[in-house]
Amino acid sequence: MKQKITFLPYLVLLFLFIFQHAVSQSTISSIDAYGAYETIGVKIQMSGNDLDETAKVYYKKTSSGSFQEGHELVRFDGNHMATSLFNLELGTSYDIKVDLYDPDSSTTSTSTTTVSTQAEFSIPTALRTVNVTNSSELNTAIS
Repeated sequence: MKQKITFLPYLVLLFLFIFQHAVSQSTISSIDAYGAYETIGVKIQMSGNDLDETAKVYYKKTSSGSFQEGHELVRFDGNHMATSLFNLELGTSYDIKVDLYDPDSSTTSTSTTTVSTQAEFSIPTALRTVNVTNSSELNTAIS
């Protein structure tokens, strides 16, 4: 009788663990996107996750009608995933959609955001021109 009672706390903990994972649903709690010149970085934070979720990213020009699939997101810690989108147009606004699939609850959580790539870099015009013929004149000009 004494041995059966010592297993009871472990059985209760096992039941709670199984019950929590059976009813938990993973969702996207935040999505961050960072535009560069021809790329966009996408990072999501999840809540209610248990490390078996998968996520896909879709993107389109804000002015266009259909999404195309990007690279699958990769988990880099317990509750974050990230990916990058490549070969985008400079100075263009993109709609980003992320679908997070949780196999435990067979549900998909979707989150969207809009981000722009940076415009092409232009070299600023010179404020003044200084002609130098030797290193001493150069040192004087830059001081």
